[in-house]
Amino acid sequence: MCDLSDPKITSTYKAIVDGDPTDWMIMGYNNSRDVISFYEAGNQGLSEFRTKLTEEILFGYVRIEDRFILISYVPDQVSGVRRARTLVHSRSVAGLFQVHHAQLTASSMSDLSDINIRTRLKLGENQVPNRSRPPSLSERKRNSLQAKRRSLQQQDIPSMPSSPGSFVDTFEEAQEEIADEPPMPPPVTPSQLEAQRVAEMKQLEEQQRLAEQQRLAEEKRMEEQKRIEQLQLEERKRAEDQRRIEEQQRLDEQKRAEEQQLADQQQQKRLEEQKRLEEQKRLDEQKRLDEQRAQDQLLLDKTKRQQAEEKQRQLQQQLRDAEKSKGVLVEGVANIQLHTSPFWHRRFFTIRDKHLSLYTDHLSNQPLVIVDLTATVALRWADPEVDTFLSNAFVIINNDDSSYQVYVERQQDASTIFTALQSVIGAK
Repeated sequence: MCDLSDPKITSTYKAIVDGDPTDWMIMGYNNSRDVISFYEAGNQGLSEFRTKLTEEILFGYVRIEDRFILISYVPDQVSGVRRARTLVHSRSVAGLFQVHHAQLTASSMSDLSDINIRTRLKLGENQVPNRSRPPSLSERKRNSLQAKRRSLQQQDIPSMPSSPGSFVDTFEEAQEEIADEPPMPPPVTPSQLEAQRVAEMKQLEEQQRLAEQQRLAEEKRMEEQKRIEQLQLEERKRAEDQRRIEEQQRLDEQKRAEEQQLADQQQQKRLEEQKRLEEQKRLDEQKRLDEQRAQDQLLLDKTKRQQAEEKQRQLQQQLRDAEKSKGVLVEGVANIQLHTSPFWHRRFFTIRDKHLSLYTDHLSNQPLVIVDLTATVALRWADPEVDTFLSNAFVIINNDDSSYQVYVERQQDASTIFTALQSVIGAK
């Protein structure tokens, strides 16, 4: 069975049958299995109908002159199962479209030529749609009258009635019958009777032939129905087998996915554990190296401190010796900035007898500036972010608010000069 409940189908069918301009329509499955839907309709006849066909299973209904034909269009590439299902559904369509003179199953445009369609519709013959109807009252009377006439011509002339009364009754009855019937036609000749007999024989043979065709068609229909049912059974079995195979494949795939997920989780755990051990090993090694570096740094600092203390001791001894001899404690080259100038000047200096003397260079005999270290109130290392923005620099501040910034490139030289100044200032 199929679904033909689309209201457009019945309304368009009624319009075509009622003689409206619309004279054809097309229906199809519209990507469904057993629901037939209205596609399109037109009023330009069979030629327009053919142009609207597409390569899919379609059902058509066309009016040509005063005849109607049902068309099932099944392209060659359609599978046997779908072809069989279309045959079954075409019977439902024919049951809905009861007004039709012929049915046709076509697989190509050549099957739908004007000649084929008109031949199938037997245009020119007095045929009524689909189901025969009983003859009218006038037709029955005409047939009855002709049969009576043939019977009268083939019989001998009747004998006279035995009595006048019976003759009168028969005559009156005949008169009444003749009065009810139309005038008698001319007598039928023997040749006309023979022709009529031959025609009746042919009609009988035609009826027998049609009956045989109908019987064969019914047998063929039953065989086709059995074949379709067998195909449908096989199709259901194949579908069930396919569903079972797909379900098994799905279960197998699900099992493989679960096993793979478990393996991935275990692998992830192993990797995380390995990573944790490696990280712990790295941290232990880092800790060992840090401890070793700390010990090395302590040892280095201790060594540097001892060296600095030894150097400081030697320097102080040199300063004491120089103090006793009134000689130069320290001399060298440094960059000097006076508090009255924003500029740095490179000067040769000497520290002797509690004075810091600044010269243009080491060849100059006359100092440019002599700083009285006995008037120094502060000696400190410079803050790079506040004072000079330089390392290895220190500041000398005297009690007259004069100040001097001293910068030396080497830290060791800066420490030597600073220590010498501390010794002099501390001994004042």
